[in-house]
Amino acid sequence: MNNNQIGDSGAQYLAEGLKVNK
Repeated sequence: MNNNQIGDSGAQYLAEGLKVNK
């Protein structure tokens, strides 16, 4: 697995989480 893919997925997950929490 590519570390960049993990980072991108993490950032996307956090962005979605922030949307849901608003």
